[in-house]
Amino acid sequence: MEWVTKSGNKRSIAVARRLGMRRDGVLRAAAPGPTGRADMEVWSVLAPEWTAGPPAAR
Repeated sequence: MEWVTKSGNKRSIAVARRLGMRRDGVLRAAAPGPTGRADMEVWSVLAPEWTAGPPAAR
């Protein structure tokens, strides 16, 4: 599963972390923003990690 969000979106990043995702990288200046281009973060979790359960259960 993959999650993409703006780098400044703390609430969205917190959800990705709670789901056990890891940050794979940053797409620099990938999206238009109100003050210019915005960086986007890519988060993901692999199927074996997802089926192992939540991070606290591992």
